[in-house]
Amino acid sequence: MTSGSPPWLRRLLRANALGALAAIVWLGVVLVPLYWIVITSLRNREGFFDTHPLALPSPATLDNYRKVLEGDFFLYLANSALVTVVTVGLTLVVSLPAAHAIVHGKSRILQLTFQLFLLGLAIPLQATIIPVYLIITKLHLYDTLAALVIPGVAFSVPLTVVILVNFLRDIPKELVEAMRLDGASHWRMLRSLSLPLSRPRSLP
Repeated sequence: MTSGSPPWLRRLLRANALGALAAIVWLGVVLVPLYWIVITSLRNREGFFDTHPLALPSPATLDNYRKVLEGDFFLYLANSALVTVVTVGLTLVVSLPAAHAIVHGKSRILQLTFQLFLLGLAIPLQATIIPVYLIITKLHLYDTLAALVIPGVAFSVPLTVVILVNFLRDIPKELVEAMRLDGASHWRMLRSLSLPLSRPRSLP
């Protein structure tokens, strides 16, 4: 390759062939299941077993979509959206003050609390299914949206606190000390310092 070669040719020759091959394989791993889901949704009941799993449906039908839309699909979608919004909101309401207190507090109890949050990450979700089920039934919350929200918040808070603690530790200590010298309380620091700096910032 000479120095007078076009830029696109130099980039092509410098390309990582092994990386490109791995990317193509990974693309297939991602796309094949999606393709299978789409074509399977267009098959009738007999087509599930009579044809190759990756073959195009013949004939294609939209009856499966019609049955889904007639089966209270939008009610289930609204319930899922409500559970997601409430779970995320409650998780942030609990986790941000907890992370702020752990980072800026001086009490040893707060550090022990942070260790408890770390311990919560070590407990596998599968090991708590039966205790959570018993608690939900004892509280008469079975078959309610609260039975989804409460465990969701409980399992999300430890990880969220750990992430926010590491993030809030990156806030310059000069800003914290300046607010303390101005007489700001912890709630004021949380509202005026930690919360604004915790929000996502758009790229320029």
